[in-house]
Amino acid sequence: MNRVLVLANHNEGISRLVSSLEELGYYPTLVSAPESLLDRVMEERPDVLLMEFGILDPTGLKELVSACKSATQPLIVGLLSISQLKAFDPNLGMDDFVLSPYQPLEVASRLKHLLWKTLGPDISEVLKAGDLVLDLSRYEVYMAGKKIELTFKEYELLRFLASNPGRVFTREALLKRVWGYDYFGGTRTVDVHIRRLRSKIEDAKHIFVDTIRNVGYRFRE
Repeated sequence: MNRVLVLANHNEGISRLVSSLEELGYYPTLVSAPESLLDRVMEERPDVLLMEFGILDPTGLKELVSACKSATQPLIVGLLSISQLKAFDPNLGMDDFVLSPYQPLEVASRLKHLLWKTLGPDISEVLKAGDLVLDLSRYEVYMAGKKIELTFKEYELLRFLASNPGRVFTREALLKRVWGYDYFGGTRTVDVHIRRLRSKIEDAKHIFVDTIRNVGYRFRE
């Protein structure tokens, strides 16, 4: 849930936006090469695309927007500077736009509003996998109706994996996404938290997290 692809040139402002969106509960991935975006859209099926206006000429951008809409129908939000407003064409097919310098809370609020309008008021409030339920608005986890007590990192790890079912993540990727860019601990930390998480939510009849040997982990679809 809340998967975001960001098509933009890599710079300090974009890196800060991506990092902040992660902290606000989104799962953004930066893509700097326009020619690879459509393949990433097909692979990751994001809820939202953030597209930097100017990374392509207007014709190329319009064609890319149309192709992405036809592929998976994500919501598309333009990233513009004030100087680009005059050249911005509403016929591009974008659902909204924001102006730089980008304010993460404003961007997150716009995304939430767009998702609410499109998918309804309950979007991203609850994740369910069989008897396992994550109430994202309350940071609570239930297993077969019983509340499960998790530490903050256990919860964040479970939320991230459950939001991306079927997708395999390396230990390094999980460190980056759950613990953050400034975490310098070893990958063993991930194994320890996975083991503790499993002990709390799994039993012989309920297996949610698979170990992919020599790679990492995934949440079962």
